[in-house]
Amino acid sequence: MQSITVRLIGKPGCHLCDEADLVAAGVVQKFSNVALEHRNLFETPEWESEYSEKIPVIQIDDQEFAYWRVDASALAEALLSRGGLPHASESE
Repeated sequence: MQSITVRLIGKPGCHLCDEADLVAAGVVQKFSNVALEHRNLFETPEWESEYSEKIPVIQIDDQEFAYWRVDASALAEALLSRGGLPHASESE
């Protein structure tokens, strides 16, 4: 089974990051092969220079998917198109 990683890049004290986390976590929990990873913007110099004005940033398998706001339906659709496997109760 293919594993998919959703990465949330944010920083402490960011209310938009907290909101994005709630949305992303709600979507990710519906899939059996998707994991949510939290990363700090400041741990990678490239992220800091590239994303400092965009956080929170959502990546799917290292590719930027969204920033500032996360749409739950769009994220779920993107995960399905990449091979996300919904839990059995989600597909009934």
